[in-house]
Amino acid sequence: MDFHSHTGDRKKEVAQNDEDQSIQYRAACALVALLKAQAAPLLEARLDPDKLGRGWAGAWLELYAKTGQARFSPKTRRLAHSADKDVRLSAITALLDGGNPAAVRQNRSWLTDRNAEVRYQAVRNLSEYGGKEDLPLLRLALRDKDDTCELWALRGLIRLNAPELPGLLQRYMRSNKDSSATQEAQLELARRGDRTQLKRLIAWARALHNHTHDHEGWGSEEMQAMEVCEILAARRPVGAAVALRAASTNRCADIQRPAFGALAAMGDVYALTRLRRFAQSGDALQRADAIEWLEICKDHDSEPFLQTAQKDEDPLVQEAAAKALKTLSSGKSKCP
Repeated sequence: MDFHSHTGDRKKEVAQNDEDQSIQYRAACALVALLKAQAAPLLEARLDPDKLGRGWAGAWLELYAKTGQARFSPKTRRLAHSADKDVRLSAITALLDGGNPAAVRQNRSWLTDRNAEVRYQAVRNLSEYGGKEDLPLLRLALRDKDDTCELWALRGLIRLNAPELPGLLQRYMRSNKDSSATQEAQLELARRGDRTQLKRLIAWARALHNHTHDHEGWGSEEMQAMEVCEILAARRPVGAAVALRAASTNRCADIQRPAFGALAAMGDVYALTRLRRFAQSGDALQRADAIEWLEICKDHDSEPFLQTAQKDEDPLVQEAAAKALKTLSSGKSKCP
């Protein structure tokens, strides 16, 4: 047998299989977009190991999760124990998609898994969707050496208002530990009205006047500005309005938007006018963000616009508008 000929044939076979997978996957994407949950049986059939195709498991499992049915699939549960670490992670992610704390309770070892991404998926699921019965698991995850896992464990304890939370937050302050969890503890203390932390946020917001794009992405000032401005709008400490006006003069729209949003929530008419403009321009994420601020501001005058935004071509804008209208109709708001 000609070894080189055999190798060449094998490469052609792999390439052909990859092309076939690509065609089938694109077709399945179209079906999921059209049929949603009704497309689940098709995706279930694809989860046989001999049909997945090398390197395609993650894509198929992620697509399956979009039907909302992956968590109920015996095949997905089996793949969550696969020897292939990538297939295993994709299956666990699909099982937990949309909130499935029961799966974490049944697989507690995920919280101490060697793979930090598995631990992250598990603790975030408990943090966002778990109940009081999950407090012991969140306390366990709080000891994780991974910065992100520790952060989400703390967020879960905050959301569930764990009885030890006041003391835990103060311990983070005394530790001088430079971590995402420490920053979250500072924010939570500010939410609770801690004067020291509110003063720190006022100074931080004022400094946004000099913001640059040196640190984009996770942990960036653009990402933090929404949360900080929301806290200042809710607590309204002395000096907040001056700091927010300074921040609003920055040329970056991702800084202006939350600054004007917070000012609008505090009663600034000009800021509300600017916020409404933001809600009508920019990409989908930016418009959805501005719409969330209209919700916070209880801007009933924007209801006709929000009704129209529910029919926007982008799902992010649709969901934000629907949520805002629901809040406005109920009379509830995040800010007083």
